[in-house]
Amino acid sequence: MVTGEAGDREQAAEAAALWHTRLQGDDLTAEDLAAFEAWFQADPAHEEAFASASDIWSLLPEAVAVKGAPVRALQRPVWQGVALAACLLLSVGIGWSFLKAQPVVYETGRGEQQVVALKDGTEVTLNTDSRLTVRYSGKGRQAVLERGEAYFDVNPDPERPFTVRAGDDSVRVLGTSFVVRHEAQTFSVTLVEGRLEVRSPDQPAVVLAAGERAVRADGQGLRVDQPQVQAVTAWQKGEIILSDTALSEAVREFNRYAGVPIVLNSAEVGALRISGVFQTDKAAEFAMTVAELNGLRVRKTGGAIELTR
Repeated sequence: MVTGEAGDREQAAEAAALWHTRLQGDDLTAEDLAAFEAWFQADPAHEEAFASASDIWSLLPEAVAVKGAPVRALQRPVWQGVALAACLLLSVGIGWSFLKAQPVVYETGRGEQQVVALKDGTEVTLNTDSRLTVRYSGKGRQAVLERGEAYFDVNPDPERPFTVRAGDDSVRVLGTSFVVRHEAQTFSVTLVEGRLEVRSPDQPAVVLAAGERAVRADGQGLRVDQPQVQAVTAWQKGEIILSDTALSEAVREFNRYAGVPIVLNSAEVGALRISGVFQTDKAAEFAMTVAELNGLRVRKTGGAIELTR
């Protein structure tokens, strides 16, 4: 007998297999749908189990098809057999990990960008040093931004919501364009077009309108502002747009791309304000420009570019 977490997981998988095949039947009733909805909402593990059952469905017709009967034409004795086959796969240990939808991972190195076309028509552009994991199921589409920054242009599908997770924060959309940035202590999402909902732990959800940004930094709650969207998305053109920005913040932005980092020798230097449009791959030229405009010295030391008085 399997007990504990593994047992609960197995029971959820068996129920999910039964529900998935039942929902394919032509004799499905309103009562069936109500019962399924109640089961589905009862436990987050049920949603995961049902997603796994959906992902393996395409493998089952060849394994258990009867006289070539199409999936949606299966009568009750046959769909029970299909469910039994799915449960058998679970019980013999081909198992849970095999049934789960296999995630697809996209990753960029420092200074790299990548445009990804997902299978549902959604397009994602990854910025420098970013890692994104995408997993689709029959009920939804989920992307996890483990680090970095990404621009999402989501293909609308009301039946399969698109969710982006970044640490404890999440974004839920139906069809929209937005930028998500996820760093060690900072999360932000800027809405370019459409509407989306942002969720963070221990506070109400925030619904953004086009041009708004939700930011959570240093353990604080979400705050909403209205940045210059052109500046937020400038990296897609290989640019960094600065507008009266502290030099310390500007340097941190350039160092996301630079192979040789810029360092500042004092808080006084870091407090200087900088404006302009610069290329992401020209950190050394940026340092020289800043030095010339502010009477600073530039020197190469210890594998870094140092700006000093």
